[in-house]
Amino acid sequence: MRTQVVRAVLGVLLVGAVAACVDVDSSDDEDSTTTTVAADDTTTTSAAPDATTTTAAPADLGDEPPFHEDGPSGSGCEPGDDTGLPDGWWYGTVDGEVGDSVSFDLACYYIGDAAEEVAASRDDENPSGVYVVNDNPSLRSIPLAGDAQTSCVTLEPEVASVDCAPGDLSGNFGVWIRVSDGEVDRLLEQYHP
Repeated sequence: MRTQVVRAVLGVLLVGAVAACVDVDSSDDEDSTTTTVAADDTTTTSAAPDATTTTAAPADLGDEPPFHEDGPSGSGCEPGDDTGLPDGWWYGTVDGEVGDSVSFDLACYYIGDAAEEVAASRDDENPSGVYVVNDNPSLRSIPLAGDAQTSCVTLEPEVASVDCAPGDLSGNFGVWIRVSDGEVDRLLEQYHP
């Protein structure tokens, strides 16, 4: 009797596991959303075409943002809502002073082929190989971690990135923020000639 119960339970678990692996094809629906969770806890969510956000597990975020030549760099530029940001690397501008939180205006940061393609689609030129798009004026307020690391751009005696306090951000440059566990724990000013 015990063997039959164990077989029945294993059968139910097997059916449940197979059902969880089934992919529902919704490719006919342009507004569909697909979420995939890989074995390394990386989550990729795709909504409408050209609207992909990739969020890495906090331990896998690295010390610098990832740059992509085939789409927006960092974790993308469409996180799903206008109020906060999921864990990941995000590009934009800091609005005002940094205190207990960061008021952040998210933008899309493109390099290489992606920059050329986006600039051309907007009837614009891209002489620098970098193209930034900020079509959404929403400001997001994200808590600042108490031990947040910050790097500011200095222009003298040469262009360099130096350690600084979050309140020292100049506002003259775009900023990469790393959100981990719902808090900004790293801010990097981005220099563009």
